[in-house]
Amino acid sequence: MTSPARRIVTEVLDAVVAGALPAAAPSLSVELLAAQHGCTLDEARAALCALEQRGIVRADADGERRIEASDRWKLLDGDVASAVLVRWPSAIFDREAVEAVRLVAPEAARLAAARAQRGDVAALAGILERMRRAGDDDAFAAAEADFHRTLALVSGNRFLAAMLEPLHPALASARRAGAGGRNALTIALHERIVEAIRDADPDATALAVEDYADHLGSRLER
Repeated sequence: MTSPARRIVTEVLDAVVAGALPAAAPSLSVELLAAQHGCTLDEARAALCALEQRGIVRADADGERRIEASDRWKLLDGDVASAVLVRWPSAIFDREAVEAVRLVAPEAARLAAARAQRGDVAALAGILERMRRAGDDDAFAAAEADFHRTLALVSGNRFLAAMLEPLHPALASARRAGAGGRNALTIALHERIVEAIRDADPDATALAVEDYADHLGSRLER
């Protein structure tokens, strides 16, 4: 996707999530977007296609493109997750995202504890050290997201990893923006996860991940 098309996608996403373009809004068109954003028709067309793929707009039988209701948004797309959790956060989306992590991540962690090899433990410990040494909240959030992506991959289940991948970066960034990205308890919780993985203890790993999700939810309370 070209830079102008990506800019349009971000701006339309923000307008939809913020409520400036509700589901009942007038239809969008290639020509309208091109005129509003000062881009070519091809760039506007690419942006509309990307918005359709993300469930933000739909094409009617007559070819008109209209804004979709929020229950049709592809919330596990990274762009959409960032819009609803970071740029335009709300208590409802925060709660649902943390709830999803709490339901899915502990089971992935159980598998990871049973399947982790020595190199996997070393990789997680290395990322934890990055979190400890992070020079700012952005670096901390990036390392935290990388930790959970790696943990999900260690589970050996790519479907679980794909489900969780867009959530952790957005949630880590949301916490950074809303309540500060680093604190001693966050580090301690990740130390517990690494220790439980090292001990090959599925129950302890799942419990540590559940406690992390609860901590995440408390830090996102608005």
